[in-house]
Amino acid sequence: MSILQRIRLIAAIVLVVAIFLPLSECSRRDDKNFVPPQKTLSQQVFPQDNNDFVYWYAIGIVRPSTWQGAIFALIALLWPLTAFLFDKKLAQKRFGWLIYVLELALCWGTIYWLSLFTAMGRWLYGAYVVVVATGIFACATLVLLIFSIQSFVSQRRAQKISNLPA
Repeated sequence: MSILQRIRLIAAIVLVVAIFLPLSECSRRDDKNFVPPQKTLSQQVFPQDNNDFVYWYAIGIVRPSTWQGAIFALIALLWPLTAFLFDKKLAQKRFGWLIYVLELALCWGTIYWLSLFTAMGRWLYGAYVVVVATGIFACATLVLLIFSIQSFVSQRRAQKISNLPA
């Protein structure tokens, strides 16, 4: 397994873990000058809804009443692991570089989903974890795309050279 594949695997695992991290908080008050009381360490790491704030977790919307949102949340955070597991075989095909292009589009989709999911709230550390892990996955995928295109071009050149009359 190459270093780029390992980086992608780690980023994919971090995105799976991000399902359980708080992504944003929304205030229940209209008063902008409200200062919330100090939180304990456990409340800062895994905050729970209270009278002042609502906290959004990706896992929090996974229930039958919100199945549409749950599907988008799970797709947005689980697709990198699925892509990592299947793209090795697909990338070896003739147009395997298109898989990497699709993955870059899905990286953009993950960030877009996060911005929609946390639209009105203040981002918490889980949102930043998603952005960084997706960015790292996208950078590694971009490098693999460049290598794949170089390989495709060199194979085409080799075919043209071998087909030239002597």
